[in-house]
Amino acid sequence: TFRISFYDLDMGPRGTSREYLIADQGDPTYSLTKDTELLEKHMHNHLEFLASEGGSAKDNPHDSKSLTDLQKKRSVVLTYKNVHYFDTTIGATQGNSPRGFIFAFHSTCHEGKVAITTTLTTTTLTTTTH
Repeated sequence: TFRISFYDLDMGPRGTSREYLIADQGDPTYSLTKDTELLEKHMHNHLEFLASEGGSAKDNPHDSKSLTDLQKKRSVVLTYKNVHYFDTTIGATQGNSPRGFIFAFHSTCHEGKVAITTTLTTTTLTTTTH
């Protein structure tokens, strides 16, 4: 059994650059706050979580053990059991706002603070006309 948390699923201005998470395999269970800001979809053996509110780097978490209420509302914890691997897709819809993806694996061997990893991506859309 292992857990992975995804933090700060939000979007850019005017609903652009909307972050999403898709749990593609492994049939995880998941935890959200009761007042979550994430929209949840169950689709063809996949779980999808979509941001519903805007955010910026100013509200990003820095410590997984000291999350604000807002940061908790924008987070999801996936728990996997009896799997040897899992596929998860993280991304953002079209937009001009760079998005940071923040996640942490949890270990039952270490109950202290969990380091948060941030991955910054930029999405580029290429259009070809004939």
